[in-house]
Amino acid sequence: MKVLKNKYNSFCGECKKPLQPEEGFAYNGGSAYRAICNSSVCIGLVPGLKEALTPKREITPDGRILLNPMDWDALPLIKTMPGAAFNPTTKVWSVSIDPSDRDTIVAVCKKMQLAMPKGFELENVSGLFVDRLVVAGEAGAYPYQLEGIQFLAGKKRALLGDDMGLGKTMQSLLALPQNARVIFLCPATLKSNVAKEVRMWRPDLVSNICRGRNSFTPPGLGEVVIINYDILPEVFDPLDKFGSRSKCPESWIPLLKETIMIADEAHVCKNPKAKKSQRTRVLSKLCGKVWAMTGTPILSKGMDLWGTLSSFDMERRVFTSWNHFITSMNATKRKVAFNAFSWEFGLPSSEVPLLLKKVMLRRLKKDVLTDLPAKQYQDYLVDVKDNSLHKMLEISYDKIKNLSPSDSLPDFQGFSKARAELAKDKIPALLELVQTFEEAQQPVVVFSAHKAPVEALGQRLGWAIITSDITLAERSVIVSRFQNGILKGIALTIKAGGVGLTLTEASKMIFVDLEWNPALNLQAEDRICRIGQKSSSLQYIRMVSNCSLDIHVCKLLDDKAKMIEAAIDSEGSVEYDPSNKPHDLSALIKEETEAQRSKRIGNREAAIKRASQKIQKAQASAKVQSLKSRLGNATLLPIPTDEQSQDIQSALEMMLSRCDGAELKDNVGFNKPDSHTMRTVRLSGALSSDVDIQKYVWSTLRKYARQLILYYPSLFTSDLS
Repeated sequence: MKVLKNKYNSFCGECKKPLQPEEGFAYNGGSAYRAICNSSVCIGLVPGLKEALTPKREITPDGRILLNPMDWDALPLIKTMPGAAFNPTTKVWSVSIDPSDRDTIVAVCKKMQLAMPKGFELENVSGLFVDRLVVAGEAGAYPYQLEGIQFLAGKKRALLGDDMGLGKTMQSLLALPQNARVIFLCPATLKSNVAKEVRMWRPDLVSNICRGRNSFTPPGLGEVVIINYDILPEVFDPLDKFGSRSKCPESWIPLLKETIMIADEAHVCKNPKAKKSQRTRVLSKLCGKVWAMTGTPILSKGMDLWGTLSSFDMERRVFTSWNHFITSMNATKRKVAFNAFSWEFGLPSSEVPLLLKKVMLRRLKKDVLTDLPAKQYQDYLVDVKDNSLHKMLEISYDKIKNLSPSDSLPDFQGFSKARAELAKDKIPALLELVQTFEEAQQPVVVFSAHKAPVEALGQRLGWAIITSDITLAERSVIVSRFQNGILKGIALTIKAGGVGLTLTEASKMIFVDLEWNPALNLQAEDRICRIGQKSSSLQYIRMVSNCSLDIHVCKLLDDKAKMIEAAIDSEGSVEYDPSNKPHDLSALIKEETEAQRSKRIGNREAAIKRASQKIQKAQASAKVQSLKSRLGNATLLPIPTDEQSQDIQSALEMMLSRCDGAELKDNVGFNKPDSHTMRTVRLSGALSSDVDIQKYVWSTLRKYARQLILYYPSLFTSDLS
């Protein structure tokens, strides 16, 4: 039963007492709400109403949330709980009771001040898992890493969203149980590094790197199969749009149910239409546990978040539906061409970070590694040297000046060429800038979205470069030489060197230009901001050409970064004050005895009766006044004598007491119009004092001579004919 304060002028459904707004209550008494006063007696007449006025505020052992149904402000918080679902029959919300979701459920219950069953918030940690925490602690794991290990070990579906450089791979490996079957997905460039991490942190497990499309087989006990997304076999091609069916061999299915899938750099599956994303989704549905890891769940656009979550079968665990996702991310549909539409994302709502906590644990460097140096940013403005570039830049700027941060990079040859030429134009200024670092004997890292500036630095003595053309073996040698102080500097393209490398020998970084995805640029930044960095401060220099195109691109990227921060890095908040909610209306009940209520009702009924009579008399008097305008021939009658006045009164009473012919045709009594008029006259009391009314009644009575002349001859004397 739903109960709330009465908001309208109404009457108590039990004692008929008139109620003003904010007086009494309203409850759903069947098909519609009924009002009731705050009398304890009246409330007691409605079964279950008194209990509904003091509802419980608790979560039951089976996950049902009991609180006032009208506490609408609680809904956003309830929806952030894993497994939140509303039962339309019982009108009650229920949430997951899986122990792996308990930490999130308990946190929200505390915020809502819900009573919890005894033992509800106890941690479910097995003896073997405690052993893993001990091993991790002895290996030098930070406290936040122990928290991450505990988080992953207790989850069937989880997203570890830690900032780059916080040791996500180590946490996932140490969270594995003994003799685990493991599939480790990662980009191709990181496979060797993952194998090294397995040997370092889990020497009890055997690693096996897949090096071709036909090399994959399900892992055995105690085996970690390392495979890159691009070579997942065709047997994981989906046979339906949900990825629920595939060509996976029947013999693999029971083995995969016992397998834990770890997916590093999970954001590479942001495009749900890509083949690797579809195969990853099928595999994730087949595996018993799935732990995805990425420091950038949103790479560039709001849509990336849905794509990443859906590839690991987590999208509906977070947002419940596509429509909820679109609403939460403030997305609007925009027509871009005939029969073609795109989604434009605004700033995410404050509930998005809370919803993500259903599956995600995220920590930032600045919060958990307080000893890491602070980042300092500087824009280095560069004049355009090539005069022939200006017109090309103006045309390209016209193409992007109306873009919003959620739009994709325009796919046309002129814009790409302008960006590439602009990167080349910065090379002279880049070489001058690099010279100053060399003279100061400070190692420096240079990143660019284009190859030309990187290759130009590769010609300098004491420099090495990493692009997509450099093999994995060569990358390892180059990084080792730089970290050991042999190289003056290292130049990299953002896509080739932005992940999986540690370059903490340098505390200075130069960005010649930027990738359109701000997350890629941030990943590149963190090559020098990692555990092992000894400098007290980090300096990032962004080279910006002094032209509208480059300046506008930088602004758009800054706006994109703000959107990502609002969705991922924000704490998120839903305003909710449990002490100010309508959860207990019992204090408004007025205690009243049966005798007091009876007296109140009796006094009220008598007052109503008196008021009704007064109103009727006033209305009758008003009608009598209107009768005088219809006196007509009655004015010709003389003033009645005392005898005639008495006969007029008696004849009127006699006629009104008889049937008017509506039910029986006895030819006695007034007709209906006259009966109605005469009753009004009698009610008004004007007959005894108003001569004109006496004449009007007399005139009316004379129409009924056949019925009255024998009884009241004085009304029909010859001098009146």
